[in-house]
Amino acid sequence: MYVMPVSRGAVSNFDSKDCTVRALANAANISYNEAHEKMQEAGRKPHKGANQLQFGKVYLNSGFVLQGVYGTTISARYAKNNLLNYVSEVPAFKGTTLKKFLEKNQIGSFIAIMRGHAFAIVDGDLIDKTAIKENTRICIVFEKV
Repeated sequence: MYVMPVSRGAVSNFDSKDCTVRALANAANISYNEAHEKMQEAGRKPHKGANQLQFGKVYLNSGFVLQGVYGTTISARYAKNNLLNYVSEVPAFKGTTLKKFLEKNQIGSFIAIMRGHAFAIVDGDLIDKTAIKENTRICIVFEKV
């Protein structure tokens, strides 16, 4: 089963591999260009994905807090170490799937990171260019405050 996006949200006609940019624009309710500029200032190159240090810095400086790191995978452990550059403590939780996260988080704006992809969740709705399997493991979540 898949979780279907309610909207494609912000999209680009000039960049690719920009899921971290689109997730920021959609969750923060800002323009794609503004989100793109913030990621570029953090070191993201056009047509290249952002790394955890780049998107972590931008999300935390854009009104988001680190809600937590989920699971014990290599990606989760790597995220904990990287995000300690920006926060004093990294909340760690048992692993979760997209379906379970959506059931428990019906209110608020979130940026969720799975292995290799970022997407926005706003008031329990997925905002992304494509459907995502409901059993997809979420690794990192930032929440708008």
